[in-house]
Amino acid sequence: MAKKGKGRFGSNKESAVEAMVARETESPTTVPAEAPVSGDQNEGAQAPIGDQNDVPAKPKAKKKISPTVKGWRERKKAELPMEAVIRIQQDAYDAKPKRGDAIRRFKLYRDGDTVRQYLDKCKDASIRVSLSKDDVHWDLEKGFIKLEV
Repeated sequence: MAKKGKGRFGSNKESAVEAMVARETESPTTVPAEAPVSGDQNEGAQAPIGDQNDVPAKPKAKKKISPTVKGWRERKKAELPMEAVIRIQQDAYDAKPKRGDAIRRFKLYRDGDTVRQYLDKCKDASIRVSLSKDDVHWDLEKGFIKLEV
């Protein structure tokens, strides 16, 4: 018969596993909610996890949308003319109206490019097309660019 080696705990592997299982079964993970408690004895006690999910969730209040955002969403639904030529307004370009990642997208505009060419450049630069379309709508509305159909 092969000799069983001593493990990390000073005993064979089987008894180490048995000791771990015994420890897990001895200590309860939650305090029963049914136990009668008087006074301040229940301050540190937790209810079982199952009871927390039984409480119905409060319905979330709807966010109020400002008229500006409503108008923006309606105008954004309009399709962009893909073959329209982009004309950068020089004063907006010189004033550097953008910050952060928006300036990177704004620099992709080239005077004389079509909207489709701009969107293709953004796609090649790993910029989401939906974000680029939003930029075109925004820049049109704010007067940074004009489109010639």
